[in-house]
Amino acid sequence: MADQQAPPRSPSRQPRGAAILLPGAGSSEDFVRRVFAGVALDREVRVVTRPAGDARGLVDSIESAISDLTERGWRTEVVAGVSLGAHAAAQWAARSRIRDLDLLLVMPAWTGSPGAIAAATAAAADRLEAVGVAEELARIRTESPGDWVVAELTRAWPQWSEQALISALRATARSPAPTVEELAQICARTGIVGLRSDPLHPHSTASGWHAAIPGAGLVLIDRSAPAGDVAVLGAAAALAARSTHRHEAPSGSR
Repeated sequence: MADQQAPPRSPSRQPRGAAILLPGAGSSEDFVRRVFAGVALDREVRVVTRPAGDARGLVDSIESAISDLTERGWRTEVVAGVSLGAHAAAQWAARSRIRDLDLLLVMPAWTGSPGAIAAATAAAADRLEAVGVAEELARIRTESPGDWVVAELTRAWPQWSEQALISALRATARSPAPTVEELAQICARTGIVGLRSDPLHPHSTASGWHAAIPGAGLVLIDRSAPAGDVAVLGAAAALAARSTHRHEAPSGSR
């Protein structure tokens, strides 16, 4: 009897789907991967960035990534972003009106037209241009020793060329965030995370997005919470996406 060829064995662990991750301006792929490490587990991961740092410009990049993943047989299950990345993810979700995925929005900075927070981003770009990355990092490390955000900037900023970093921050400062009307168009399961007492990502912005996005969940955590492991941000966003509560968060996480 002729030998029969055994069928190919399936891999023991197959990714369930795909996750698209978007870092903030001046951040890094490494950071956003660590934030959403738990969410992206066993999923194909795409990190979407644009050097110019403009949130609206990222929307087409998200659609392109989803199209490419679909052609390759992956189903996008998560679109997640931090800061500017959250702005872009929300703008994409408002435009696409897709329902069947988790939209995870961490630390949104403003709503609609750029304002005071955006102006602070522009001022940071001006300081970098005046003194350089090394001196500016030394200054903020002295002002905020042990701060986890400063530690992340110390890791991320040297990965950029100085001019590219300055350009990215300035583009961000000019970049409109989603409006309340756009947020109201979002259909996806949405989880939002805000940090209490974060001057550049006010928790009032996260609360406003929560109020505007139908069915969204919200978790507010202390600014110091990610110091041990930034993955708490992604975990909180995933928890919020499964929440059905629509009211103001209490003093603890929800």
